[in-house]
Amino acid sequence: MRNIVANDYANVDVTVIWDVATIHAPQLIAVLEPFLASLDSLPPQA
Repeated sequence: MRNIVANDYANVDVTVIWDVATIHAPQLIAVLEPFLASLDSLPPQA
């Protein structure tokens, strides 16, 4: 998506960008935060 926003901005659907920012990104964060927190409890790799 970054490539489209950066290089084809005349054809960007702002509704899609808004949905990603307000719906999909928070959902992704909600999934990733517990996952990343669980990594903190793993022993360090050599």
